[in-house]
Amino acid sequence: MIAQAAKTWNVLQFVKMVEHGTITFSNIYQRSYVWDKDRECKLFASLVESFPIPAINASRHTAEKKGDPGVYDLLNGKQRVTALTKIFGGEVRCQNLWRLRLNPEDPIDLTDEEKEFLKYGEEYDEGQLIHTIDVNGLTYNELPLSIRTVMASRMMRIEYYDNLTREEERRIIINANSGKGMSAIERTRIEMRSFETLLRLSKHPIFNCLSESAIKGYVNEDICLKMWIVLYTEDPSLETKEVRPLARTAIITEEQMKEIWSILCRLEEIAKRVDKPNVKKRILARLHMSTLAPIVKRSINDQISIEEMTDWLSHFFSGTKRASINEKYNEAARISTAQRGSVRTRLHELEEAYENRFGKRS
Repeated sequence: MIAQAAKTWNVLQFVKMVEHGTITFSNIYQRSYVWDKDRECKLFASLVESFPIPAINASRHTAEKKGDPGVYDLLNGKQRVTALTKIFGGEVRCQNLWRLRLNPEDPIDLTDEEKEFLKYGEEYDEGQLIHTIDVNGLTYNELPLSIRTVMASRMMRIEYYDNLTREEERRIIINANSGKGMSAIERTRIEMRSFETLLRLSKHPIFNCLSESAIKGYVNEDICLKMWIVLYTEDPSLETKEVRPLARTAIITEEQMKEIWSILCRLEEIAKRVDKPNVKKRILARLHMSTLAPIVKRSINDQISIEEMTDWLSHFFSGTKRASINEKYNEAARISTAQRGSVRTRLHELEEAYENRFGKRS
């Protein structure tokens, strides 16, 4: 039976052990370093905000000399440990990070000048006062000493086995990497600042029509997030590469949540009144729902009745071979649909059709 032991060191100790050669990455099964800048920055954020860093596994090769600690050859965790060496070496300049929350238990004492440098702020979370800072554009070496000190003191656990055979190393690595990785949308969900608010919106009854597989694929959450983007960002893009960093930092206010909820309520009432199943399906499609959000919001402000909106949308989405009767809209709903230009075209064509029908009331 393979015996396992464990030790816990601060992250700076890990970095020093890599530099001194007592932690190595020589295992033949280790993949090369693949983390991108965003992953490095997220680890940086975890160090500032005091979030736990997962344990790593190693094979310890004991030394012949008494008292020599031996060498810890990592079986996993190369990405994390390499990123740590880059962070503490001043090689990681932060980007695309949300405002980081300081742990009130950390001994961080900032001068007025340092607070101004870090755009120090305050916010409330469930009634608790939270202090926040902005580290975008900065490296570890450029941070105030008190923050560098707490970052370096974060603890990480190493679980190790003495003198494993090559086959034992292989089996441990296989078992450690047998889980299914997160999809892009799963990763986006857990990174969102306003995830709980988005979750509340996604429970709206309008989404009861979605299939079980669609719910498992978070289609309802995706629609709500893209509605927010279309409503509250300038010249929106719905491409994943732009949605993900935006979702991480976006704060959906209570007022915005209520506004989106009212839009969903109106869309639900419209869908109930649509006679033709194919037209109803188009109105409730993921692409069209997010595109419709601004014009439905406008119809509420303009006090257009639900009956009038039902008639207009039923006509607009009554295309025979394509979704709508508007060719420019159809083309923008067919090719590169998430790109900024396509989103802009769909919004423009809907607004123009709305004004042709109802006039400029607002």
